[in-house]
Amino acid sequence: MEEIVMSNCWYCNTTNNRVPIGKYTYHGKKNGKRVQKTIPICLCCSAMISSDDILEQVRDTYGWDEPDED
Repeated sequence: MEEIVMSNCWYCNTTNNRVPIGKYTYHGKKNGKRVQKTIPICLCCSAMISSDDILEQVRDTYGWDEPDED
């Protein structure tokens, strides 16, 4: 896995010098165990992309389990 630099947006890779970046924590499961990941997302991406879409991409990128459908 690559190291995440907290000064670049995880989604669009813009730097903190251009657009303010916030840190968001996403929770999920991997192999039945709870996991969480804190990633930097710039204000532009957080405004244009829903939190659910970002969570889905985080889940795909890090190989998390699919959520249980109730």
